[in-house]
Amino acid sequence: MCTYTQQSGRILDVCTYGGGGAIATASDAGSIHCLAMVDGGVVRLRRIAPEEGAITKLATVPQSPDLLIYATEGGSLHCVDKRAPMDAWVCDNLAPYGLTTGIVVGSGSEWLATSSSRGFVSIWCAVPIAVLQNRFALVVCLRSRTSRILVHVA
Repeated sequence: MCTYTQQSGRILDVCTYGGGGAIATASDAGSIHCLAMVDGGVVRLRRIAPEEGAITKLATVPQSPDLLIYATEGGSLHCVDKRAPMDAWVCDNLAPYGLTTGIVVGSGSEWLATSSSRGFVSIWCAVPIAVLQNRFALVVCLRSRTSRILVHVA
């Protein structure tokens, strides 16, 4: 067992990253760290703006091991490309639907679904912008559970 103390705040989510050779961690202080499992190296991938709040959820993109999707308390969905200094894409205005409680990406990266604390499920269609590069820019379905129970996409 080991303890990782280099990331501030509470760790809210964790997922595999980089084809399974690393773990990404998200904190309520707004940072994402990537821990390499082979050599124990640590890379701070992102530090988000304070107005975005905590990073609430992480997900990997199956067809692109260099990409990581994260949701913020401020209501945005971002895609990190570890090879680039800026986010690959951002989807805003999710705040009215509640905090993102789950993110899942289709095995071919052709769709993305999110669930929220207010009972909404959003399904996003990928819009190809270049060879092997998609942006999830089109919401094709938005459903709400009338019983107001927590919906989780896993």
